[in-house]
Amino acid sequence: MKRIFLSALILSVFVGTSAAQEPAWGINIDIEKLRESSLYKFFEKDADSEGRQKDIAESIGLSEEELGFNPIEDLTSFTAYNTSFGKEEGVMLLKGKFKTEKIEQFLEKENTHSTSKHGKYTVHEWTQEDMKLAGSIISESFIVAATDKAKLTQTLDGLDKNSQTQMAKLIEKDKTAASKNAYFYVTAKDIGKNMDEQQSQQNPMARQVKDIVISAGENGGNFYVNSLVTAVSPEAAAQLQQMITGMTAMFSMQAQQQPDSPVAKMLQPLKISNDGSKISLSYEYPAEELAELIKKAQQSSTQKIAPQMQPGEN
Repeated sequence: MKRIFLSALILSVFVGTSAAQEPAWGINIDIEKLRESSLYKFFEKDADSEGRQKDIAESIGLSEEELGFNPIEDLTSFTAYNTSFGKEEGVMLLKGKFKTEKIEQFLEKENTHSTSKHGKYTVHEWTQEDMKLAGSIISESFIVAATDKAKLTQTLDGLDKNSQTQMAKLIEKDKTAASKNAYFYVTAKDIGKNMDEQQSQQNPMARQVKDIVISAGENGGNFYVNSLVTAVSPEAAAQLQQMITGMTAMFSMQAQQQPDSPVAKMLQPLKISNDGSKISLSYEYPAEELAELIKKAQQSSTQKIAPQMQPGEN
């Protein structure tokens, strides 16, 4: 049940911090748009046909009993962000329809739970699997959580000061890759500068990347992904494009070795172009056809990794 609660807190709407604390990275999922998508409806129907809905319903029932909301129907958007690339750190907010008394009662059961005031907001603090967490119930439609009290209170201050969210500001900057009908959006800023020494050693090519924007959604029955990668220089962009093209070609060649490969078909529409220090990636495929290919690829992968039982083995 605790894991369900943490998962729910990660589902959130992006809210701003002060202008001086622009996020280093952010991810937003518009759950309402996602639920209306062809991909979601396909896999929802597929889960029902394969009998998995019972397990899903049981998990939802537990969430409704303990927390007072349905994580499938009552959540409307998800976002997480942080002002640095630190591990296991960030701000998480939840937008939807909640019974706040239920959530407060759930938190009060935690031995480590305590409350304090920050302005007009009540701050809840507790420890979850050796991780300190803090949260505030803003209203019956909005909850804020963070990995420490300082990040939480900074965000709470931003709720009152900002009329426009940071996510809206970032999307406004990144019109080339973001789309108003996207249900998925992720951005990372000044990647090379924000990486620590260990991260730089593990991902040397990442130091050549300045910014990344990725958005995905559906338009006219087609699923699409648009991405814009800004490198530190035109030379770095050329190297990155060569690396991406090489990796794509390798995956495609491996997939083509299988007859009627779904992966090879999925990769065909990917387009990559270069304009100075900017690399654009675009992808579009009929949503329902793509869902069928994803299902076939999953089935093929499962068959490959399934252990082959020998006669006499249990």
